[in-house]
Amino acid sequence: MKQHRPETTHLRVLLEAARRGYAPFAWRDQFIPTGFSQRLLDILDLAYSSSHWFVVFGQSGDGKSTTLREFVRRHPIERSDGVRQVPVVSTRVPTGRFAADHLVQALAQKFGALPNLRSSQMRQWLVTACVHQGVRLIVIDDAHELRVSQLNYLRELTDQIKDLGVDVGVVLLSVTNGKEPKTQPIWRLIVDNGLETQQFSNRLDGTDPIVLVESLSRGEVGRVLQTLEEIYRTDFPELKLACWTKSVFGWLTDPRVDYARMGRVRMKAVRQIVEAALAEAAAKRMTGLDEGGEMLQRASVRLAVRGGDYSVVTAEDQESTQATAAKAKPAA
Repeated sequence: MKQHRPETTHLRVLLEAARRGYAPFAWRDQFIPTGFSQRLLDILDLAYSSSHWFVVFGQSGDGKSTTLREFVRRHPIERSDGVRQVPVVSTRVPTGRFAADHLVQALAQKFGALPNLRSSQMRQWLVTACVHQGVRLIVIDDAHELRVSQLNYLRELTDQIKDLGVDVGVVLLSVTNGKEPKTQPIWRLIVDNGLETQQFSNRLDGTDPIVLVESLSRGEVGRVLQTLEEIYRTDFPELKLACWTKSVFGWLTDPRVDYARMGRVRMKAVRQIVEAALAEAAAKRMTGLDEGGEMLQRASVRLAVRGGDYSVVTAEDQESTQATAAKAKPAA
């Protein structure tokens, strides 16, 4: 491996640790509260309680889908008087499925086994299911994938539910590249097809129906790092992350990482550099990170140049790691 490449040292350390038989570092897949997640949860709570419609934007990697799963967990499916209650229905339309019936099926699957019905019967069944099973909020994740026919079906569905005396909130959750929300695909779709004034204006009835949820501020990055310290303290007793808040925020607002140039940090980027640094520390059998913060910085550099560089594993590297692994084996 050529030493000037930022990936080289990290990859070589991991390869050597694997050949020694060391267990790799495993990231704990759990919900980590962040400033972004709380802002999104607040919007979802408002839509749930008020039955308003919102189009919500966030950057890719902010944690939109993760936060949505947490919101659904907080509003679990229960039984009341023997009837299954589904307060929140969240789904996404499979990529490349553009017909309204594909959205019908995606929504219906959230109620369990699908009945064998024709399209028109399935639509009526779904209206009845939403009313009888207490649906209060419908969330469409990756809403930028929706098509006009599917948007029209959402209007049709909620209108029919309302005719039965039930109001349901709707949140269209979409990715943004950081530009003006009204220039994003989902909003252009609504405007270009005349739905904004004709049909959707009555549904987007809140005072601020279009929402851009910002990524993490410097202080919020610090709180995330502090939380990660606490989570991984048992594995790394001397772990210190929060002290690197200023540096991490600077590294992750580099234009090569903050490609939308919003001056904010995505949760995915924080996870990527911390996970890489902890993986290296585990491979080296360390109880924390290096005092100079070089592991975190190298991980940030790798993140910045990823896709524009590569590592080279040479025969010399393979022989070196094999020799190291042989020395590590106990004598027979």
